[in-house]
Amino acid sequence: MNLDNSETIISTLNGQGLEVFEYPDGGMDEIAAPGFYYNWQTASIEHWSLPCDYNNVMRSHFSNKNGIIQDGFQSVLPFEDIMDLSDKIKNWNEHLIRYGVV
Repeated sequence: MNLDNSETIISTLNGQGLEVFEYPDGGMDEIAAPGFYYNWQTASIEHWSLPCDYNNVMRSHFSNKNGIIQDGFQSVLPFEDIMDLSDKIKNWNEHLIRYGVV
């Protein structure tokens, strides 16, 4: 999978029904809304959410100045194909829905 163009990765994932945002240039403290973010610097998809019972334990270690919590990430490097990555994120999203995170 070509990691050189974050717009292509984000566009392709969005075309698969996933809402993925570009990671802010200023870093994690600029994330103000929950959702999936593609962090090109670490080649990973991160999920950020509002505090809830599911992720409250992570608050002290993985939250930003806006109180949004990073409750997981998935490296894109093990995936040869964007469709495999898309399937993985869809499964992840179903898990988050099941636990009331999204």
